[in-house]
Amino acid sequence: SSYLIDFNSEVPYIQDDSANCKIKICVEGIKGFSSSINYSLKVHGALKDNSGGFRLYSAKSSGKNGFNLSDPSVKCSKADTDSLDVYFYYDCPEEEWTRNCEGWKTDSKDVNFLRINTYDYSTATVHSLQTIYESSTKSLIVEEIKAGDVIIVGYKNRVWGVFCCLAYDDGAQLYTFSYKQTNI
Repeated sequence: SSYLIDFNSEVPYIQDDSANCKIKICVEGIKGFSSSINYSLKVHGALKDNSGGFRLYSAKSSGKNGFNLSDPSVKCSKADTDSLDVYFYYDCPEEEWTRNCEGWKTDSKDVNFLRINTYDYSTATVHSLQTIYESSTKSLIVEEIKAGDVIIVGYKNRVWGVFCCLAYDDGAQLYTFSYKQTNI
C-alpha cells in the first residue's frame, strides 16, 4: 500500500538571493525496514511586491498617515495611536507647513531608513537591498519625500524592504507608494 503525506515548512530568512538546501526523508517500518532519500534544491529569497496600491496621507491631513511593519496594509493615524513603526510628521509651525518640512519618522529603536534614489527599485533583490543597507548610513527620519524617492527600511539590523514614492496628490494630501518586502 502507499501513503501520501504533505509537509509544509517555511524557509528561514535567506540573506542572499538563493540558498542550496537539502531535504532528507527517512521512513522506518514496524519490522525494522528503513529507507531514506536525499533531495537537493535551490530556494530563492523572493520579495513580496505591492505595486502602486500603498497610500498614506500627509501629516497635515486628518487621514491615516502611519503603519506598522508587521502588517503595512493596516494604516492608522499617529493621532490615534502611539504604536506606529513609521508615520508622517512635520517639523515646522502649522501655519508655515509645506511638504518640504514633512517626512517619515519612527519612534522605534528597531526601525531605520535610508533614502537612496540611485538604487534601481525595479530590479530590487534581497541581496542587493541587504548589501546597500549594511554599507550605508541610516536615519530615524526621511525628510521631504517626493515622487521618485526610493527609501530602504530596516528592522532589527536587517533590511525589511524598499519603498518607491510614485506620486503626491496636493488636493487630497495623499502619497502613493509601491513597496517590496523581504520575508523577515
